[in-house]
Amino acid sequence: MPIESPVVAEEEMIRRMQAGERSAWEAMLDRHASTFYGMALRLTRSREHAEALFLGTLDRFRRELPHYDRSNGRLFAYVSAIMHTIADDSGKSNRGSTAIKGFGLDAYAHGLAPDLHAAYTSRCVKGLSDAETAELLDIPVEKVKDRMRSAMKQLVNFARR
Repeated sequence: MPIESPVVAEEEMIRRMQAGERSAWEAMLDRHASTFYGMALRLTRSREHAEALFLGTLDRFRRELPHYDRSNGRLFAYVSAIMHTIADDSGKSNRGSTAIKGFGLDAYAHGLAPDLHAAYTSRCVKGLSDAETAELLDIPVEKVKDRMRSAMKQLVNFARR
C-alpha cells in the first residue's frame, strides 16, 4: 500500500473541511491548534489576547475556507498569514496592548450569558482594561478575569460549530 504524502493528506483534509465534515476540522485542530496558539502568544505576549487572536483566526479561516485553493499556499502558511494580518490590523502584534477589539469574535458574543457578555463587550469591544471593566460592572478585577476566561471558553465552542 503506497504511503500518502503530507500534501495529499492535507488536500484531502481541506476538501473534507470544505464539505463541512466536523471530523476534518477536529483533525486540523488536533494537528495545528497548539502551534497556532503558540504563534498567537508570541504575537500578542498575552494569554488573553492570544486566545482572542487564535479564535478570530479560526473564525476568519472558516469563513474563507470555501474560497481556499492550493495556490494560496499550504494550510499552515495560509492560516499563519491570516493570523498575522488580524494581529497587524488590530495593532496587537508584539505590542502587548490591553484592548482586544474582538478579533472577529463579536458575531458569537450574542450567545454568551449576560454577565459574560458584559465583560466581553467591555474588554473586547470597548477596549477597557480589567480595572476599568471592574469599575464599570461594579465587580472585583478577579471576577472580570474569571468572566473573560469563561467567555473565551464559550466562544471557542461557538467558533467550532
